[in-house]
Amino acid sequence: MKEPFVDISNIITETQTLSDLELQTYLNSLGPSNTFAGNQVDAAVDDALLAKSGAFRDNIDKLAAGDNNVYNASKYYINAWDLKNAATTLDNAAQASITANSAGTNENTRQYEINEWANSNKLETLYILQLILVFVTFACVLLFLNINGVVNSSLFKLLTAIVGFIIVVIILVRARYTSAVRDGRYWDKSRFPRQVGTNG
Repeated sequence: MKEPFVDISNIITETQTLSDLELQTYLNSLGPSNTFAGNQVDAAVDDALLAKSGAFRDNIDKLAAGDNNVYNASKYYINAWDLKNAATTLDNAAQASITANSAGTNENTRQYEINEWANSNKLETLYILQLILVFVTFACVLLFLNINGVVNSSLFKLLTAIVGFIIVVIILVRARYTSAVRDGRYWDKSRFPRQVGTNG
């Protein structure tokens, strides 16, 4: 005799339905009246509260640390800004001092040139006065010799005129050189006339 054909899919569906009913019955038995389930729920709630409070404390600590970092960073920024301003002030003061020193150096250099020219001019004047003194001394010696009869009068006049003329020529040449040829800034330099066809 032939056995009837069994549908496996129907058996699986019915088994799933029965297992779902059994699970639902078990879950209903774990209601509020069950002390084990209540204890487990309370323990789970306490664990969740402890975990949340720990996480909250950790987050508060991290927030405080972050706030301290922001505060310290702002203090560092303010200090860096103050140091930058101080450095800028010092740099400006140093630059002003360098400018003043270079201006003072230019003034000192020019004052040295003026003093050098004035001193050299005084030496030139002293030279001229020495020439005049030599001429007067020479003339006095010749006059003394003329009075004592060692030198006759015409020789006295001739020698005095020659030496006097030489002294006058030297004085005129030196005065002309200083006024026309000598450089007005540097005593030891001369001015030369501009040559045609040059850029000077």
